[in-house]
Amino acid sequence: MKEFSKILALVAIISFSSCQKNKKNETSMNFGEAHPNQIVEKTLVLNFNDESKADSNSFVEFSYLNEDGSLPNNIVYTINGENITGNKLKFYAYTFQNKNSEVKIGIKFPKGTQEKEYIGKFVLTAASPDLQQNIYQGTNKIKSSVGETLGKWNVIYTDPIPLWIKITAGISSILLAIVLLFYILRRPNMPLGPKTFQRGMLSFLDGNTTSVSLENLQKYDISKTLGIEEGLLLEPFDKLYQRKKQRFARLKNNSSSLDIKVIYNGIEEAVGVNQELYNLDDIKIKTIDNKIYTLSYSNNKIKRF
Repeated sequence: MKEFSKILALVAIISFSSCQKNKKNETSMNFGEAHPNQIVEKTLVLNFNDESKADSNSFVEFSYLNEDGSLPNNIVYTINGENITGNKLKFYAYTFQNKNSEVKIGIKFPKGTQEKEYIGKFVLTAASPDLQQNIYQGTNKIKSSVGETLGKWNVIYTDPIPLWIKITAGISSILLAIVLLFYILRRPNMPLGPKTFQRGMLSFLDGNTTSVSLENLQKYDISKTLGIEEGLLLEPFDKLYQRKKQRFARLKNNSSSLDIKVIYNGIEEAVGVNQELYNLDDIKIKTIDNKIYTLSYSNNKIKRF
């Protein structure tokens, strides 16, 4: 802000420091931004002459008012950091004997005050009789009178979220995002999650077991279902097929005595340790005691050509 001193001569000199001057020669006191219970200040310079200082009754009084002349609400005013009662600033000349002429005038807002910009006028509301006719405004000594607006004041009140809350909220948001991302990645068929068949149906053609949907299963134990030698499983398996990765159902045979064949298009193909299944493949299982089981796999997304 441009440095400016506004001077009032009362057979004494009063000036506002660090304020802007408008075209009407009025002082504009911009207090900036204030937070709850924070004092924002401007410097008022009161250079009373010796005659005024010798008179214990010589004084000047200023008031903060709204633009419409009403009394501001929910604002605490200060002089040199100390709260005052009301909106009036009264200064006696004798109190400035052998004392610095600068006075800090401030504004403070209690917590809970409405957040907005407060604008008003700074008025010379009273002066002792000996000074009433000797008040001059500005370095060029323009005469001022009691009741005259000497300047404008404004301040923006905000109640920001405390830094520690922002940091806590930020860290919590990051942690929540990490947990959510980890949860998503751990879901079935995600990079960190288990594989499922996603689709496909396994039917038991002997009619003793109902058909099984493989969609949400991570594996299927055929041996356990049929009550035969352990080691015959159906597992999901990714394979490049038709120029894209597709999810197959793969027979995994770790048994020692089961004779397993896959039948498709009239062809019987013996199954080794692993065998991928295609749509409408039949699975023929022969046990060591010559029991035969026939199963059928269907998945119209995986077809033989």
